[in-house]
Amino acid sequence: MKKCLVCSVFITVAALSCAGAAGLVIKGVSHSWDEIAKLALKVSGRELTDDAVKSAVKTIEQAAEKYGDDVAKASVKGGVEVAEQTMKRGGRFFGVLQKAAQYSDESLRTLALNADDIVKYSAKYGDDVIVKLNAKFPGQVSRMVAATEKSGIGGVERAVRAVSDLPSEDIPRVLGAIEKNPSVAREFIEHVEKGGKYFVDKVFEANAKQIMAGGLSVSMIGAAYRATAPLAATAVQIEKGPPIDGGGIVDGMKCGMIILALCVGVGLIVYVVRKTRLAKEWIEERHILEGVAAKELERGNTHERPGMINEFAARNMEWRNVRKCEDH
Repeated sequence: MKKCLVCSVFITVAALSCAGAAGLVIKGVSHSWDEIAKLALKVSGRELTDDAVKSAVKTIEQAAEKYGDDVAKASVKGGVEVAEQTMKRGGRFFGVLQKAAQYSDESLRTLALNADDIVKYSAKYGDDVIVKLNAKFPGQVSRMVAATEKSGIGGVERAVRAVSDLPSEDIPRVLGAIEKNPSVAREFIEHVEKGGKYFVDKVFEANAKQIMAGGLSVSMIGAAYRATAPLAATAVQIEKGPPIDGGGIVDGMKCGMIILALCVGVGLIVYVVRKTRLAKEWIEERHILEGVAAKELERGNTHERPGMINEFAARNMEWRNVRKCEDH
């Protein structure tokens, strides 16, 4: 009995030791904590010394135990800084890192490396705005926020909206132009909003030397926008699809209502005219019969009047039946 108890304890301890050594599964492959730490250290560009590996194992394992295995998986992509900053700042900050990871591994890593600025600007502008800004300008959040705030172009949200559809290669040029010429930054961003990539390409291609020497000017911005506005408008129209002529629809509805009203009006007029004619004929017929009956009374044939009235009723009924057939 004692031997069985000792064996059970030994097996349990061995199983727990194997589970600890295994670490966790990443992309279908089981990794030990040492392997995970080494992968994270390589992404961080740190030396794989024994002390560094032990320290990384401790940090990543503690973060995974407290905030979930996703911290360890994210550390493999974004470096050991992901686990370090998560332990330092908590689960909310790791939630921001997870949003960044949806864009790219580079976005995740740059967010972890610039945690101080990210926390500060996220509190001011919101997590989503800063994460998107970092995805477009990896590692350049502080520069972009500073440039937009100094130039007074409406805050970082407007800058993000203006450049969110631009290719990545245009971002450094836009950022440099804002930093170098804060006095024209507002007008520049306004035209980026309207003209997009066409405007950005034109303004930098046509004025490359002048911009390098003295920066942007209002005249450069205006000329580039006038040259590219038709292209930008065409691109927007193609994207939206053919326009719907609301005025034409309204006019068509008006015409339809007018035609319907005319048809109803004509029908009413025909109906009234026909009924009037029938009533007139009926009155004339009654007058004739009444006249005949009056003559018979004068001659002393009093018994003829009821007969005349009955004849009138019968003829009136016959007349009505004929008119009904004509109506149908």
